[in-house]
Amino acid sequence: MSAFEAGIMLEFNKSLHPTPTGRAQLIHVTIRRRTGTKVDWTNIITAAVALYGAVLSTFMLVSNTREKRRHVKVEIKNGFLPRGPELGPPMLLIGLSNPGHRPVTIQYPALRLPTGASMVFLEPQSDVRFPYELAEGKNCTVWAEMSLIAQQLVEQGITGTVGLVAECSDAVGITYKSKAWSFNASEWLKERDLDT
Repeated sequence: MSAFEAGIMLEFNKSLHPTPTGRAQLIHVTIRRRTGTKVDWTNIITAAVALYGAVLSTFMLVSNTREKRRHVKVEIKNGFLPRGPELGPPMLLIGLSNPGHRPVTIQYPALRLPTGASMVFLEPQSDVRFPYELAEGKNCTVWAEMSLIAQQLVEQGITGTVGLVAECSDAVGITYKSKAWSFNASEWLKERDLDT
């Protein structure tokens, strides 16, 4: 079945005009149904290009804003550090990384407790010294023995399983936080007592 049999015919405006480069340019294309209605492709194409431009400029604006914004990723987990040829005791590890495009000066990291109080590491064991300028694409780690963290929590009256959140602030006061990490102070103290 041809386009004419389907009730559609193409109508071209045959007036071609030369462009500054000397090439002929088609000025107007319309589709006409046999019923006589016309679809003006010039307006449709203009609207589509305008919409594409608006979407592209919005994307570029959002992308540029994200690039200029400071960002620090904070993670909390447990692990072990080597002590000579053997592994040391279990450690709580706080990882700080800068996936952004600007350096960020990090202040002292802390643990946010369920009570709302913070346990600040004023002299943290770390691979850097705080305050520290964390360059783009770089990271650093802070660690503390799990049993010491557990002991301090129990002294604060916090027992059982709780959610700890690692956090740090930058030089302009923006606070970055990790996801809550499940920690049972009583269990870690029992393990410490069994090891001694």
